[in-house]
Amino acid sequence: MIKNIVMLTVILLSSLYLASPVIAGAQVVFPVNYLPYTVALQSGEDNAYASEPYFIDLKLYPETLPAGYSISTLVDLLDYPAGAKPEVLPGFPTIQVRMSQSGTYRMAIRLSLISKSSCAGVDAKTIFEKELTIKVTER
Repeated sequence: MIKNIVMLTVILLSSLYLASPVIAGAQVVFPVNYLPYTVALQSGEDNAYASEPYFIDLKLYPETLPAGYSISTLVDLLDYPAGAKPEVLPGFPTIQVRMSQSGTYRMAIRLSLISKSSCAGVDAKTIFEKELTIKVTER
């Protein structure tokens, strides 16, 4: 009887592992075809103008998130003209940035897939990191 319970437990845990979207170490893969999730910058606006919103569009591949996951978007400001810290509204699939004066702005964008267990633990897997340089002019 105990032997059957142990075997049943091993089979159950193996099937849960195989059905989970988190496999292959730190990669999160799509549970249908087991390809890793990726993010790409969409062709956005060519020109950025001072005091006007600038949009950075992102695309998730594949488009469907695994069950229990959400996306976190972080934007770190690396460099900007003195006294002209831009306003950033991070989000997905669009990040909005408003730069108050002309000049060169550098930022790093990071997207992660976030999962939360029922035991209050949180796991984040970074699927996209990119530095952007935006040249802003007056209109």
